[in-house]
Amino acid sequence: MAKGVVSLTLVGGLMGQPIRRLRLYVLGLIPVACIAVLITLLMACDGPPAQLRSTLTPIVWRACDGVDHALVASRCGRYYPNTQAAAGAGAASVYIAFAILTPQSAPPNAAPVVFMAGGPGEGGNTQGIKLERWRYWLLDNPIKRPLIVWDSRGNEGAWGYFECDAYRLWSLNQLIEVAAPASQSDEYRQLQLCVDRWRQQLAGQSFQAFNSEQNARDILGALVALEYSAWHVLSVSYGSRVAQWLAALAPEHTQSLLLDSPYSWQTKSLAHHQRYWWQGLERFFVVCDEQASCAGGRPMAAVFDTVIARLDKSPITVRFKLEGYQYTAVIGAETFAHMFFALLYDPAAYPQAAQLLLALAHPDTPQSSAVSPYPALAHILESSYGPKANPWLYWLTQCNDNAISADDDLSVLTPPPQWQRFLTPGAQRSVCELTNAPTQWRPPPRITQRLPVVVMSGGLDPVTPIASAQALAQQYGGLLVQAPKAGHGVLLTEACSNVWLESYWRSPKLALLSWRQSVDASGRINTGIHKPDNTAQAEAVRLSTLPHKALTQAVIEPCRGEVFEWPSDLNAG
Repeated sequence: MAKGVVSLTLVGGLMGQPIRRLRLYVLGLIPVACIAVLITLLMACDGPPAQLRSTLTPIVWRACDGVDHALVASRCGRYYPNTQAAAGAGAASVYIAFAILTPQSAPPNAAPVVFMAGGPGEGGNTQGIKLERWRYWLLDNPIKRPLIVWDSRGNEGAWGYFECDAYRLWSLNQLIEVAAPASQSDEYRQLQLCVDRWRQQLAGQSFQAFNSEQNARDILGALVALEYSAWHVLSVSYGSRVAQWLAALAPEHTQSLLLDSPYSWQTKSLAHHQRYWWQGLERFFVVCDEQASCAGGRPMAAVFDTVIARLDKSPITVRFKLEGYQYTAVIGAETFAHMFFALLYDPAAYPQAAQLLLALAHPDTPQSSAVSPYPALAHILESSYGPKANPWLYWLTQCNDNAISADDDLSVLTPPPQWQRFLTPGAQRSVCELTNAPTQWRPPPRITQRLPVVVMSGGLDPVTPIASAQALAQQYGGLLVQAPKAGHGVLLTEACSNVWLESYWRSPKLALLSWRQSVDASGRINTGIHKPDNTAQAEAVRLSTLPHKALTQAVIEPCRGEVFEWPSDLNAG
């Protein structure tokens, strides 16, 4: 039962697609293999962009989707990293898509901000409504420099997009377990044929090229071809891995890093994800119980147990649509437990999650009978398996980036007894086997020069916890911004104010120095005077004492900041 269920859970998380989220974060919320780099003419292993100009490959421009805003100009194109390579026509056809959005207020030669999306599998950033939302995001903040968004290889909008109805059918039947074994075997064979066709379409390009390091090399090649000499990096979830690889490959050209809800390199196995899974559920129970209206005074953990017991006895049937076709899912206890987790990425969905549990636990009560659980469950299924989700690329990248299929993966877990039944290996192992993708793990080389870094983390994030964000801020000697009541994604969901962004990108080193000079004895940014009877006020960090007035609202209630010094063991570097 859980084989396809775990796939549903993790794809919904790291791809940044929580239920009911309508803000820009759907573009990005999640999170490196030491592989043979197939695009050897792009760059040497550690060579800076200045050394690459002799091997520039062409940029092919195209019309952007939508209509330019009067105050934002757009340029869209494709970058072909292998055009001059000798690997044949198939290799030369590899491309990534990009869009450069430039506000009218941007000064000449302003270093751009490069956005690294979540996922992997969060494609379509250069297409349709996503591109339109990025135009308005620039104006709403406001940002006075170009913003570059892009779609990596394997994603919608770029080369190598995996389209396979057999995979969707197979993964759905793994989830609902209604097909007979013989039918499942036939579906698996159809999936194998689909993978073989994709292998032919790749024309010699290995499945191992779908990984964090290669994504960083692709966008670095594009930046060089576009003749940028400096840039800032904004990332969310899985994109934080690509961002760190880019900084490691070209540290002298990377002006700053902003890592929102970073997918830690220490999260390298299925065991880590499953620990976050049960801890996220337990955190939801605690938060909900603190609010009397959340569960009508009932302990939420007890309500959840009632739902599980009911679904063990009598699974429910949910109908949902994918691209016009009607599907039927049989939702039992294991399936529901992992589907429910998709509601926990954004705390704004907590009331909806509580109502869903109450409606399933006590369907005969007047309060619960007025709320139907079926639309919510159908929406989760449609979001997780719809055309905008790319679980295939997610699992393939996990195969190449993480040692997730190790046999002893679960041996490091000590889950509470009530969670043990739900923690079983997921469908990613089948993807690794189909593609012969070796499970490896190698984070980017450590950057030995000072780099301004801001790390943002939500206190209620179920998949990229604050502890890993804090470790990154310590590693880089940067600023950690915590939003205690936020979930997965802080900056793009505006859990904290964004008015500080342009000032930070204008002079990141000076801003970080100002923050360091304003910390108190505990390492926190000066909090000023608070009203002791107001919890939110007590948690708030006021930056009114900072030298830069434009940064005074950098972190507003209920967010707080903590500044770390540059590690002493790297001072020599």
